[in-house]
Order: sequence, then C-alpha cells, then structure tokens
Amino acid sequence: MEYVKVLLPSICVGLLFWYVIRSVVRADSIERREMDRFYSENEDSAGESPESTGDLNDLRSSGADPTHDALSASDSPAHDSTVPVESTSRKDPEHGS
Repeated sequence: MEYVKVLLPSICVGLLFWYVIRSVVRADSIERREMDRFYSENEDSAGESPESTGDLNDLRSSGADPTHDALSASDSPAHDSTVPVESTSRKDPEHGS
C-alpha cells in the first residue's frame, strides 16, 4: 500500500499529460482535415474572379493594387507635424540648463 501512495501522484500527472497531448494531436488532425476540405472547396470555385476569392497572387497578376487601403507613412500620427515632439536631451546640472 505504501508503493501506491508514492506512485499515485506520478501516475495521475502522467495520465493528465497523456490526455492533454492526445487532445492537442486530435485537434491538429481535425484542423488539417478541415483545412483540406476548405482548400478543396476553393479549388472547385477556381473559375471565380480574384476579388471574390481574395487570392493576393491573382490580384497582383491582374494589375490591381492590394495595398491601396493601407496607410502611408505620412498619414500616421507619428509623422504628423502638428504633434509636439519632446526633447530627449538631458539637462546639464552644471550649467543650469
């Protein structure tokens, strides 16, 4: 009976570890199966326009600009000239500035 008391925590942790790893492996296999189904459905609808499928490579080959809605650097607040910029220089205690 003494051996059971000593080994029981290790057995419980081992079973818990096995269950977690089993769940992760099953979730991965289910995800792979669903992704295969998703891609096969997309291959079936390959005759549609690139805009409806959202394929970036098809958009690029058609001459469309997929980044037309992206912010340019001048539109971001960090580059706005109206935003005050704090000085990063340290004040020199000897000169009182």
